[in-house]
Amino acid sequence: MYESIPSLSGRAALPRRVRNWCAGPQAASLMAAESAWLQARLARYFGSYLLRYNALDETPLTTDVRHQIRLGCDSLPQDLYADESGWPVQPEAADVVILQHSLEFAGSPYDLLREAARAVRPGGHLLVLVRNPWGLCASRSAPWPQAHRLSAARVQEWLAVLGFAQEAPVFAHYLPACWQGSASRLEAFLLKKQWPLGACYMIAARKQVHAAPLQRSRSHRMKGLLPIPVAPQRKSPKPVKEQRLHD
Repeated sequence: MYESIPSLSGRAALPRRVRNWCAGPQAASLMAAESAWLQARLARYFGSYLLRYNALDETPLTTDVRHQIRLGCDSLPQDLYADESGWPVQPEAADVVILQHSLEFAGSPYDLLREAARAVRPGGHLLVLVRNPWGLCASRSAPWPQAHRLSAARVQEWLAVLGFAQEAPVFAHYLPACWQGSASRLEAFLLKKQWPLGACYMIAARKQVHAAPLQRSRSHRMKGLLPIPVAPQRKSPKPVKEQRLHD
């Protein structure tokens, strides 16, 4: 399900406010869960370029991908400044693209996701982290009232349309931040159950490689052909024995 907040249309994105909220104490346990998931996925990947759109911090991620590039709007320091629907990146140039709490505040979440998908090479990876609007402990404080409400099912549908194979969504942060330390066993139990009630969900998707269409076999192509006309062959004459002439 995707619902657009009326006040969201036509306004600028709020990456700085989102960044400040994620850096606060109320989001510490949520950021820790998301960071652990990100690092576990990045440990499997390698390549040349990793793109982070409107990164929440300036700390480089631990990964075997050689170059990490931050891009986004001009309200934050970036390596590349980009509009959400027009990245200055060559198509299929990135090995990994990360969208962490970017879709919720985009003018058009699908356009942003499509632009990120365009930048991923075939066989590359797209990591999407989104606030779950139906999470039991999802924050209702600013800036979240101005965010799009995006369900995991809707984001999965978009990724499928864009040609990505996906892992199952991972839900995290079931308990309030003040309970995380004292009720760690309960949080671990809920994480194991994976009920769709966590404060956030995370999806790892891989861009599919489409093989060239198979050519029809030669025998199939020759079925409708007629045989080449050949002139009838005559029987070869019997060989004449050589006669010797005697004087």
